[in-house]
Amino acid sequence: MTFKQVVLILSAGFVTLGCSAPEKTIVFPPPNPRIVPASTPEIALVGSGFGNADSLNVPGVLNQPKVGIPSNLISHQTIDINLDGDEVDEQLIIAKQREDVEDLIRILVVDYDVVRSSYFVSWIGLTRSTNLRALTVYTDDVTGNDIPEILSFGLDSKGSQTLDIFQWNTGSTVYGLQYRSILSIDADAGIEVQDGIGQLESSRTIIAVNRDLESVNFLDTIRTTYSWRRSENRFVLGSSVLVSGSSQIENQLADIFSESETGFMNFLRGPWFKVEPSANPEDPRSLKILHVDPSVGSVSLFRPGRTMNYFWVALTKAAYGGRVRVDLRNSVIPSIQIIGNLTLQSLDTLNLSITGSESWSFLPNEWNGSYKRLPRSSQTNELVARNQRLQFNRLDISGLYRADDGSELFFSNPSLILRTKGVEESGGFAVFGYDDDIVLQITFLNSNGTTSRSLDFIVDFTEEDRETEIVRTLILTPITLLTQGFSPAGGGRLQFEQRVNLEE
Repeated sequence: MTFKQVVLILSAGFVTLGCSAPEKTIVFPPPNPRIVPASTPEIALVGSGFGNADSLNVPGVLNQPKVGIPSNLISHQTIDINLDGDEVDEQLIIAKQREDVEDLIRILVVDYDVVRSSYFVSWIGLTRSTNLRALTVYTDDVTGNDIPEILSFGLDSKGSQTLDIFQWNTGSTVYGLQYRSILSIDADAGIEVQDGIGQLESSRTIIAVNRDLESVNFLDTIRTTYSWRRSENRFVLGSSVLVSGSSQIENQLADIFSESETGFMNFLRGPWFKVEPSANPEDPRSLKILHVDPSVGSVSLFRPGRTMNYFWVALTKAAYGGRVRVDLRNSVIPSIQIIGNLTLQSLDTLNLSITGSESWSFLPNEWNGSYKRLPRSSQTNELVARNQRLQFNRLDISGLYRADDGSELFFSNPSLILRTKGVEESGGFAVFGYDDDIVLQITFLNSNGTTSRSLDFIVDFTEEDRETEIVRTLILTPITLLTQGFSPAGGGRLQFEQRVNLEE
């Protein structure tokens, strides 16, 4: 396939829909739609990746609740397990709550009522984790009282590791098994459960490792220890120690090379700037930025005036080595796909190589090369300020719109069809807000999937409720996008209307 130009914007994802629908059936997507993955054989929601698997109670993956759960919860996995040592197994249900803005994972404890001979939900606990694919739940005695606690390892929306520990609340007067949180932490570098030296020899020590945000060396970390204090019946902060990264560089690089694809990409997360003679990391407005975001599986390419965003559909890495192949798909036009190779040359130097059609020279020539991590001071200044001016999903456009001259625009996110003067063009579109304006970007494709032309507009949208119909008016003013904002492109405004008959 040949690609001459790609117009992309930042987005959280894409949905491929058909481009034809009855004119009278116009469905507007709900605001802030949330897609939650279900448990499948390919997506293991529970694993044995922490500690010694032989000493952990880690059952298989199922989604068969023993009870009816509240309608506002979605069950993703069930774990049949004995929590209290009696003859009847209990059950843990991993769930998410509908319309939860924070999208946090919940753990439900299902106990058995011997009087009624039935199961019931006795307790619901909230974790810090949001990522179902990276979730590991098991039971282990970490307090040394011979009663297992529930441990939940996961990832939050920022890509940090999380740990939530819940202890059986034997003193509760509420009927059924009750639990309480005794530790809930997150760390951007790692969390470990170790055999520790505490007031109880059999209790465990929890280690949280975070990057030292005050240090210029991004490998410097802060190692925080949590120890079990029996007198207070909780984990308490034991110590917090600065650890220099200089002496660990060689060992850390070797560890990264031996990581899985997921661990390798998690190390690469964040912004990298391309090394060029004119590149000044203190002035990010002029930089080409490569941004890796493992939390949503995306790779974005920023340069002044344009942003290109891809989601990876596959990661391939040898058992050892600092190179990973990333199969990428355009977030606005899914038919556009590329292959990127990321090679870690040192702890702060990354090489990017993009491959595609030989005639597609625009993207590789501009982006292939060596990258350095963007200094934290630059990340928190111009880039943040610039991104705050962009707001996505500012306007939902769906269905058929007509102009007075007979032209038609049909929107079916992210696809679009334009029919005018007997000619039909199809492609993709995206809508975002810039300050107080709404911008529509359209990319039309040829029959072979290559880009034919791209258009940018300022959108003026109004909706009028009449007695028998709803009239939506879409006025498009052509613009040219610039590094900072946009300028009028000329050519006159285009006006389209959509009418929805309320009596049908």
